[in-house]
Amino acid sequence: MVILRNQDFKKGLIEYLEMQEEHDLASIMRSCDFELSDTGRFTYRIWDQTSIDLEIRVPIPMFKKVEGDWSKITKACYAIYPADDNHDLMNIDKKIKIVESTSFVDERGLEVVATGAQVYQNLITKVHKSHMDSIEKDYILEGCNCALHGNRLAAATMIGCAAERLLLQLCESYLQYLKNNGATAREIEKFEVEVLNAKKAHARLDGFINKVRNSEGLFKGIDLENSNLHFSFLDIIRQVRNESGHPTGIKISEEDLNTIFGQYQLLIDRVHPVIVKLPLIRTETATESAHSNN
Repeated sequence: MVILRNQDFKKGLIEYLEMQEEHDLASIMRSCDFELSDTGRFTYRIWDQTSIDLEIRVPIPMFKKVEGDWSKITKACYAIYPADDNHDLMNIDKKIKIVESTSFVDERGLEVVATGAQVYQNLITKVHKSHMDSIEKDYILEGCNCALHGNRLAAATMIGCAAERLLLQLCESYLQYLKNNGATAREIEKFEVEVLNAKKAHARLDGFINKVRNSEGLFKGIDLENSNLHFSFLDIIRQVRNESGHPTGIKISEEDLNTIFGQYQLLIDRVHPVIVKLPLIRTETATESAHSNN
């Protein structure tokens, strides 16, 4: 028997961790390298059975997380390895993977070095450290891993889906702000129908931007400077996603993709806190109204 191919083992491990609902670990494993090797040493369990070693190379930003969950990872590795009379997995080691750049083969068959790989690794690390919505998180991680392997169209589509999810959370948060601060039933219903529950993503985004266009003071009060600029960037991501997710023939450059993912990190830093803070705001007028109703 030929020992299992590295990529097949990696794929099996990720699927196993997903099945065990260890989604964060599965995502981390996508960024790791795996190397199985036949040591030639006997296991002394079965006659002539030799020992297989596994080396897992982990990017530095994720190494501490892997160390903390090492027992889960090794248990999963031993569980999925297809031992037989010839080979068995006996030893698993973790080592650091240095990520300076990544390479891929483009449509011309030429190897291209992607110098912006660190942007994607940084975003992966940021996501794993955050407490963001799980759906948005999944799309960001999928997008980063696509980008690291040179799949730019898929990466742009995934980050666009993440941005759409972020917008939905922002709209839900703003709706709660309206409810807490004296909006009429008609205003609330109009926002729900035309913005939050809009049938198309572009309609939701246009509706939200139009609604908050003159609310710079509100967002500045919760530490979001230039809010209109940040919200407009969501439209840029949406347009790139549409071009990438449909057979338009348009290609996205590595530089443009790198810029989009870098800007998304700013959205996490600047817009995510807004999603948390908006529902907590109660203006003096709203507070006085609540007291008078009591």
